[in-house]
Amino acid sequence: MTVIAELMANIPSVKVLKGDKGYSDHFADTLRSATSIELKTVKSNFGTTEFIPMEGRWVVERSFSYLENYIRLRRNYELKLHTAQAMVMVAAVAFMLRYI
Repeated sequence: MTVIAELMANIPSVKVLKGDKGYSDHFADTLRSATSIELKTVKSNFGTTEFIPMEGRWVVERSFSYLENYIRLRRNYELKLHTAQAMVMVAAVAFMLRYI
């Protein structure tokens, strides 16, 4: 919940978070009782033979794909959490700089 508290402090306009079905139980209840943020869960269509696009899921998958292009983020090399967060931030900034 520390990430959620930091998110609410820095960007109070966020009203909806999207996540996998794994976040639907205890976390969703805690989030609902502690904040005004709504959690929308998206189930996966893993195991089916046909492609069914799901609303919002491609945004997360695309973001992870962009971040995995950076070799340092493919594995967990960092010993401290703040260093890993900084590496993700550097990768995101480098990606966004391509579009300026």
